Amino acid sequence: MPRYGEERKEAVLAKLLPPHNLTVKQVAERENISDPTIYKWRHEAREQGRCFPDATTRTRRTGRPGTSSRRWLRLPP
Repeated sequence: MPRYGEERKEAVLAKLLPPHNLTVKQVAERENISDPTIYKWRHEAREQGRCFPDATTRTRRTGRPGTSSRRWLRLPP
């Protein structure tokens, strides 16, 4: 099992944040590191109080606040 230095971990985790905003899967493929390893690093960073995105915090705006996407996109009911 390879060991990674703190600088390497920080560089990899930085790709999850703006301006890159890559997914764990994308970073894992590009850096040739397993998904579980990156998830573990991200979890550890969160425990240390650093802010990293997860699936529940990523949202895509589909319309104005207070409107449904159906109405905003003019889709039939």
